[in-house]
Amino acid sequence: MYGSSDLKSLKNILPTTLGADVTNFTHITTENSGHYIQVEEPQLVLDAITTLLD
Repeated sequence: MYGSSDLKSLKNILPTTLGADVTNFTHITTENSGHYIQVEEPQLVLDAITTLLD
């Protein structure tokens, strides 16, 4: 089982790892929602989709 410090480390490492292999991306984070970001912050999701489609 992972402890909270392990998960925090993964949270910081994963975007850096992905960024090494993928170009032209935006990593969006928020402290205001949990697993259901589409319910808790629908405007953030809509803005990200709109940006992607533009």
